[in-house]
Amino acid sequence: MATSNEKFVAARRASGKTIAQMTELAGLRSTNTYLGREDDPMQFRLSELKGMYDNVDEIAQSLLRDAVTDIFLPM
Repeated sequence: MATSNEKFVAARRASGKTIAQMTELAGLRSTNTYLGREDDPMQFRLSELKGMYDNVDEIAQSLLRDAVTDIFLPM
C-alpha cells in the first residue's frame, strides 16, 4: 500500500503537472516548500489542497482524495 506522500507524488504525475505548476496551484511561493509538503503531507493546508484538487483531472483528484483520507482517517 502506498503511503500518503507517495499518493501526492502519484497525483501530481497523473495530472501531468510539473512541480512548479502544482506549487502555483497550491498557492505556494517556492517549489522547495511544495516538495516539503509532498514529503510530509500533514503540512499541507486545506486551501493548498483545494487549489490543487480544483485544477487537476478526475484521476488525479481520486489520488488526492485517497492521500487526504490517509492523513485524516488513518487505518
